[in-house]
Amino acid sequence: MQNCGIIFAMRRRRRFLKLFLFLLLIILVSLPLAVWYLNEKVLPEKLKPRLIAELKKTTSKEVTLSRIYLNHRGLILKDMVFYETQDTPLIEIPDIAIWVNPIPLIIKRDIYFNINLKLGRDSFAKINACGTYNLRDKTLDAIIITGDVECVRALNYLNKKLPFEVNAGRFSLNLKLLLDKDRNLFSRGVLNLNNVNIAKEELNISGSARTDFNISKKRKEPINYAGEASVDKINISGIPYINSIEDISGRIIFSREVLTSSDLNGFILGNGVYLRGTFENFSNPFIKTLINLEVDIVKMLNLCPVNIKKRVEKFDLKKGTASMNLLLNGTLRNMYYALDIRLKDVEFNYKGIDKPFSKIDGLVSIKKDFLSGGLSGIFMDKNYVVNVEILNFRKPDISLVLNSDELHIETKCEFADNELSFSKFDGKIYNTSFNLIGESNVTIPSFNAYGDILLDLDDLKKIFPKIADFCDKNKICGNARLNLFLNGEGLVWRDWEIGIKVKSDEIGFLTYKVNDLYADLRLKDRILKIASLNLKPYDGLLFLRGSFDLNQAEIPYSLDIDLSGLELNKLVQDTQLKKKDIAGSVSLKILANGNANNFDSLKAKGWLKIINGNLWEISFLKGLADILFMPNLRTIIFKEAFANFEITDRKISTSDALLTSDQLNLIISGLMDFDGNLDLVITTSFSRNFVNKTASEKIKTLVLDSLGRLVGEVHVTGSLKEPKYTVKPARFDKMLLEKFKNFFGNILK
Repeated sequence: MQNCGIIFAMRRRRRFLKLFLFLLLIILVSLPLAVWYLNEKVLPEKLKPRLIAELKKTTSKEVTLSRIYLNHRGLILKDMVFYETQDTPLIEIPDIAIWVNPIPLIIKRDIYFNINLKLGRDSFAKINACGTYNLRDKTLDAIIITGDVECVRALNYLNKKLPFEVNAGRFSLNLKLLLDKDRNLFSRGVLNLNNVNIAKEELNISGSARTDFNISKKRKEPINYAGEASVDKINISGIPYINSIEDISGRIIFSREVLTSSDLNGFILGNGVYLRGTFENFSNPFIKTLINLEVDIVKMLNLCPVNIKKRVEKFDLKKGTASMNLLLNGTLRNMYYALDIRLKDVEFNYKGIDKPFSKIDGLVSIKKDFLSGGLSGIFMDKNYVVNVEILNFRKPDISLVLNSDELHIETKCEFADNELSFSKFDGKIYNTSFNLIGESNVTIPSFNAYGDILLDLDDLKKIFPKIADFCDKNKICGNARLNLFLNGEGLVWRDWEIGIKVKSDEIGFLTYKVNDLYADLRLKDRILKIASLNLKPYDGLLFLRGSFDLNQAEIPYSLDIDLSGLELNKLVQDTQLKKKDIAGSVSLKILANGNANNFDSLKAKGWLKIINGNLWEISFLKGLADILFMPNLRTIIFKEAFANFEITDRKISTSDALLTSDQLNLIISGLMDFDGNLDLVITTSFSRNFVNKTASEKIKTLVLDSLGRLVGEVHVTGSLKEPKYTVKPARFDKMLLEKFKNFFGNILK
């Protein structure tokens, strides 16, 4: 029985095997027929139209498919084309191979696929797509990977116009793609860009980057995307105001209309820069960027364009650093910017100025149509602080304040069409203050200015060091108010038209003082005219008029001087003779001329008059009483002293100086040079009643004149400091001639 069962089982297995082999044979025989049937009937007539319809519905594009069939590679789609318009291909796919697992297809209605496709007739791009498509829900879950693709070829192939130009570069893509049952598309992936170059008007960007991104496309909504790009050695050129940024590395976060960066680093003009900001609206780019840069200003200037170098050619930069923060905010055509520049330890020389400007520190802020800044520095061992504001760069409105220990300046001006107009130029230097307004053309150059100066004369030696010795030697002091007018072209002051009116209550010179000074000085056509110079020296009145001809190298001049009522007793109080008994009221008239650059050329004529003069302390008269042994001469007051004189060859000469009193008359002739050397003849004429008996021996040398006076001569030589006297009797012939003159004069009367 057991053997029978075994035999029966073996027969059953043989029958099943035969049946299986038969069925397998039928399948093997019918499979080519089935494939043929599918390729000839089902796929082209059933699946192809349905597939085209689904693709049209999904992509909203016109789609054509040349052929669909099965072979050993799977389901093959030949020459699939997506159209932008009816006659404009968007995507051409020569070959698609799809491998379909039949079991999931039957159970879940899922198509598992692995697609390899090529773009372009020359297969410039190779793409692999694998994943699942559900026929029931019409959902897609796929991964797409591309090879290395040339950017320009891809854009030309897609016939896609972007808001910017792509000139070079290659890319590769790894993409995860999801399509839900509501026809919403979602994807995330990685895009690698290598050596890409894009441009928008003047803006040009080149370099490499890796981008991680997300893309979504919901029905009836535009595509949205966002992501993060890691950039390496990006170069950007054509940026307003800074030209270019090079070797940018860092991260960029982006969305559909915005690029954002928080940690980009690069180089501007060869110096390191830190950049963060946003770039919005690619069709009309809007930039919001903050750039941080620290540079060596000497190196920066060397790298600047020629036109910038020319603007600052008068500045010889020696050293210093500048830390800059630049904010750009706006479109390329309407850019708002804010630039902060912090200078540190800057030093430079300015053409025409010997001393350097050094240790300059401070902050300058520049915005659209506005500049403000505060700087401190050292010039000629003095500390200075400058604060400035400039409004409207096209027509600048400038406010500036300059401060130091000795100087304070406040100015407001406007600049337009090369014209600089000052509405305010006020300040104070030491104890001198000034208030000026005016205008200047900087290209000619020319200027027109007027205003007031309250001058402390003691400041002259500080303001103009070259005349310090002169001011100290002559002890110039006092205060004066100057009303000033300037009009001219060029930098040669002699060619200007200048008007100066000077007023002062008191001015000191050497040990002397003058009061109520008024001067009116005018320069025109290189002729300096002293229209009037009036002052009150020691209760007197002095009037001076004159002119200087600046057209000639020698500067010839002429002066007309009138003096009246000067009190000698007040004058000597300001001299070393203040303890001496000197008095008298002085009047003077001088007409002088010469060359200003040669004092020895002075020539003059004039007269001198002194009323009620006590003059015996004058050096060459002082010794006269001693030489005549008549000490009581010093008590004589001259009712009047008068002399005509001339000045020439550094000598003052007179032939008729006359000093008169009731007791004594003096006639002086001779000369004195500018070194104080004397050569004078003094003729004395005494009243008989005045003769001192103690001087009888000397009086013996005297004779009587026509009026019965005792007459004699004294020859004075030596110098003002050490005069020498020689007593001579009066010449008889002169006396006789005098008597005849008097005699015939009486007859003629």
